[in-house]
Amino acid sequence: ASATRSPPAGAAGAEPDSGGASPRPPMSSKSSRSPPPAAGAAVVGSPESPPKTSSSPPPPPASVESRLAWIRARALTNSHWVGTAAMGDAPEFPVDADLNLRGAPGVVVADASAIPRVPNGNVHSTVLVFAEKAAA
Repeated sequence: ASATRSPPAGAAGAEPDSGGASPRPPMSSKSSRSPPPAAGAAVVGSPESPPKTSSSPPPPPASVESRLAWIRARALTNSHWVGTAAMGDAPEFPVDADLNLRGAPGVVVADASAIPRVPNGNVHSTVLVFAEKAAA
């Protein structure tokens, strides 16, 4: 006793469509967008978001709950990761103007981590300039 299945509508051997309503509604022309931020969440660039400064950031809060809230308010996704070892003149920057890692003699940082701010375009050409400077 084997079960017999009928082929789906439109498939070879299927019965012709009876001309009734389409089984699926037409696709919407609306583009898919991210949902709006949750109530009370800061939006980057909004008056409620933390201001961006060129100085080093303050230390995160002590409690786990407030630390998570601090991270959620300031974290961004970005495809151009830069600044994890930012170059700068002040002692709080880990890399000096000659791309030397402070406190580690002989270590030179010649990648996107030394770029202090996200550039407007792709970081590739900036990394090439840093690499050329490091090689000189």
